[in-house]
Amino acid sequence: MKKENLVYVKLEYEEAKNSKTKLLSSEINLIKILRVIKKYNALRMEELKLKDKLKKRINSFNANIKKIENSLPEIESKDIPRRTTKRHEEVITKIKENKSKYDSLMEEELKQIQEKLASLQG
Repeated sequence: MKKENLVYVKLEYEEAKNSKTKLLSSEINLIKILRVIKKYNALRMEELKLKDKLKKRINSFNANIKKIENSLPEIESKDIPRRTTKRHEEVITKIKENKSKYDSLMEEELKQIQEKLASLQG
């Protein structure tokens, strides 16, 4: 072993005690951090396993749906009457009517408020 130039520093008792305490508390904190990291890694691995299992189930489910769709007869959509479009149009017209009623009520109320304000000012 090579001879090195060593330097010694004198520490007071309280200073040495505080340094030792801080060093030990740092070690405790590092051990706690390592525990948390290990728990995180374990939970992450469990999460990845569950995601993989879910992905396999979804793929299986999709395959079963495809099998069912292939076994069903195909129906031309032109033969099926479309009630949904008529119903959709009715809903849209009702919404427009309600909106116009609401707008007219708002306009009337605005005029009344403006009249009250004008009477108070003049």
